[in-house]
Order: sequence, then C-alpha cells, then structure tokens
Amino acid sequence: MEGIFAALDSLPDDCVEYSVFLADDASAAVLDLDRKCARLEQIRDDALDLARPWTKDYIWQRQPFTLRLLELSDEPCLRGVTEFGDCIDDEWFIVFILRELSRRHPDLYIRIADNDGEFLLIEAADALPRWINPDNADNRVWIINGELNIIPAISDDDDDSISSLNLTDALHFLNTSKSTLFHPKALQTAAFSRLSDYPSAAKSHIHRAKATVPRRVAQILHLNKSYIAPACEAFMLRDPISMRACSSMKNFPPSDSVTVTVQFTRLLYAQMKAQRIVPPAPFKLPEPSNPTYDAAELGMKLACGFELLCAGSGKSTKNKQRRSDLASDPRFNTYLSQLKREGFFDSAKPNSPKYDVLMREAQKTYLTICGDEYVPLEIGKEIISMVESMPPATDEDIRQWDHGQIEDSDSWLDVDFDDFVKTMDSLNGSAALENNDTAEREEFEQLQGKAKDLFQKLNTFVGDKESGLDGVTFDEYVNYFDISFLYFLLTSSQ
Repeated sequence: MEGIFAALDSLPDDCVEYSVFLADDASAAVLDLDRKCARLEQIRDDALDLARPWTKDYIWQRQPFTLRLLELSDEPCLRGVTEFGDCIDDEWFIVFILRELSRRHPDLYIRIADNDGEFLLIEAADALPRWINPDNADNRVWIINGELNIIPAISDDDDDSISSLNLTDALHFLNTSKSTLFHPKALQTAAFSRLSDYPSAAKSHIHRAKATVPRRVAQILHLNKSYIAPACEAFMLRDPISMRACSSMKNFPPSDSVTVTVQFTRLLYAQMKAQRIVPPAPFKLPEPSNPTYDAAELGMKLACGFELLCAGSGKSTKNKQRRSDLASDPRFNTYLSQLKREGFFDSAKPNSPKYDVLMREAQKTYLTICGDEYVPLEIGKEIISMVESMPPATDEDIRQWDHGQIEDSDSWLDVDFDDFVKTMDSLNGSAALENNDTAEREEFEQLQGKAKDLFQKLNTFVGDKESGLDGVTFDEYVNYFDISFLYFLLTSSQ
C-alpha cells in the first residue's frame, strides 16, 4: 500500500503535500484504529479552527489548506495537497500553520514536501549534516513540537550507502528513538527563517486597488474574495481565440460598471499590471492621462478574466473525476507508470482478477487525494450560478461594502536593480564568493543577468502606454512567467 502513495508524491507540479501522524506513546495504552481516527478527526477540526483567523481573508492562488483523514502504510493520518501555482507564499503559509499545529499538539509527527522534495532542507542547507542529500532525505524530515527534526543515519554507514527511509521505518524510528533526532538550533533558525513575520505576513500578502468593474463582478468579489485568483489567471492565460468571448461580454457587460476597492495578492496585482491588450469593443477607456485610467484599465482586465472564466462553464458537470475519466488524465497515467515501476501490481497481468482489484485500489486512492483538482471551468460554473440566483446589488449596497476601504500604494513595485543585487549578494552570492565555488558563482551571476534583463524589460513595459495585441505577447517586453520569477526573487530577498 505504501507504493501507491509514494507514486502520488510527484503529482502534480507546483504542489505542496503534507501528512500528520499520531505518535505512539509507549507509556500509554495503544489506541485502536477507531480511536486513532477519532483523535485525528479532532485534530483536523482543531487545525482548521487554528487556521481560520489567519485564512479568513487570505487569497489562495489556486487551492486552500485542507486536511483529509486517510490510511497510509496501514497507519491512519491526516493528509493534504495544495496546488499553489506561482505563489510560493501559499506554501510557506501552510508551513507556518502546520508548525503552529505541532506546537499545540506535541504528539504529532508532521511531514511536508513539494516537487523539490524536502524543501525545508533547501532553506537550511548551511546547517545540515554532511551526509544528507536529496537522494537519501525522503521521510527523514519531520516537524515535531514546532521544531524541524532529521532522522539520523546509522553511524557505521558511509555517505554513499545511506538511503531514504520508507514511511513505515520512519514512523517506527520516531516512536522508538525520538531522543536521537537531529534538531540543533541552527537548523531551526535556517529552516524557518521565512516564517519570522507570520502570521502578519499573511496580511501583507494582500494588495488593495481601485478598479472599475461591472456591477456583477463587484458583487461576486464582495461575496467571495477568493474568486479574484482564478479570474486573474484566466485573463493572464488567455489567447486570441478565447478572447472572442470578451467581444460581447454577455455575462458581465461593462455598460453598468462601478468603482470599488478590490483585494488582490501582491503577486496577482503585479501580474495583472504587467498585462497589455487592446480593449475589447464593449470597453471605452479614458485617456491614459486621465486620473481614472488605472482603475478603468485594471477593471477591464478583471472583467475580461471573469468573462473568460465563465465562458466555458457548461463544459464540465462534476467537481470530482470519475473512474471512467482517468484513462485520459495525464496525471493519473504518470501515477500509474510510477506504480508499475515500483512493483505495485507485482506479477498480476492486466485484466486478471488480482490486477483489477489492485487497479481499483489505485484509482480509489488517486481520486480520494487528487480528485478535487483545481478546475477553472467548475469555478466559472459556480460564478454563473451565483449571478443567476441573486438580484443585482444596488448603488447603496456597493457604497456600504466599499466604505472605509483604503487603496494601497504600489510603490513596492518600484525596485532599484542595484539595491536588489546588493540584497541578493548578502543572502546568496557572498557564500559562493567566500567559498571560491566557481560553479555556484557562475550560476548566481547567470541569475543576476536574467533578473537584470527582466528589470529592464519591465521598466520599458511600464513606461509604454501603447497597448499590445489581444492575448499574451510572449516575445515582447515581459510575460506572465517573467513576472512570477521577478516576484519570487523580490520576496526571497526581503
């Protein structure tokens, strides 16, 4: 059964996966399965209660923090998978929540990893024992009572013979030899350095800006702020064909528009500001010199995003995938190939009774963990349902919603490249220079070169008030992925 979950670790990209296990206390009576599950259900409720004040107004890029009760390697646990897209802030926010949960419940073993593997070790690279590396780190890294712990290697092993642990062996070690875990103070400081400003950092992740949007868009965002993320993404990933929906704006006509304060994440705001399109026919923007231009342009982009999000909403009818759909799911096929490589099906031949039983188990596990995939079409369908079921908001309603809302300065977008390089040098480059590491120095200089090129592109782009072609112009100025890269560099340097 363990291989079935191990195969899921590589799916999908830009995801963080986390698991929560109960410690077995040798001094207490061993809990039976039902009592363990009941205890984990209580912990899940407590985790959601703990996170609620911090996540109440938080905007997730794609998927929120969540926990489900599962059985892994014959051991019940809570498990979650969150797709964070371009927003690395979401991943670190989840680390913060889980670390706080472990402090509240010292009898928990928590593991968290992403597509890079044990990413907390990347942060703590300078504080790690010499023997650990990406090839032997799996299932060795755990958060217990607020601290990062590493399961040590057997003392008589040489570095080349040390391997990763399977989950069963890792949990056995934690339950029997916890006192030998590696957890020096330097490791804690380095691994959790990004958490020093949490939970307040979750609020600084938000940027408020004025936008002139169709009345229905203002109403939807008032009822559910989280819709801003899929709407922005739909706009940024548009193409000339999908933009045809914006030539009519049948769902969100801009003829009835209002100016309101909209909450973005800083990343989404930076990405949207960097977009250029010819205004679709229904939109009449003021001159760029007009004080209302920025709000009108931003609102146009948002309205188009919502229209694009809803344009194909009738194409999907179920949130969860069905087993009959899996053959065409590339994520499931990758997962299946991994299971076969790991010998999950043993010697069972396709279409044999044993193979069919194992296949059903694999499908059930996949659908349980990955079935609630991030599906923009489903979000569009939800929005259409909202629009059809509620009367339009009145001007007085909107005035009350927007009362006291303050627009944030976007001066944080104005970064001097030389100052940025000095900060990055102090954080990363100096170590390579001091260690005379030629490869690291060359890699860092390449990163600087790319960042400088993007800064120059962005400055040229921001200074150009002329619109580009419909859709994303990938070969001109700066694109969606460049902005994500720049934002990652900027947040890493803060």
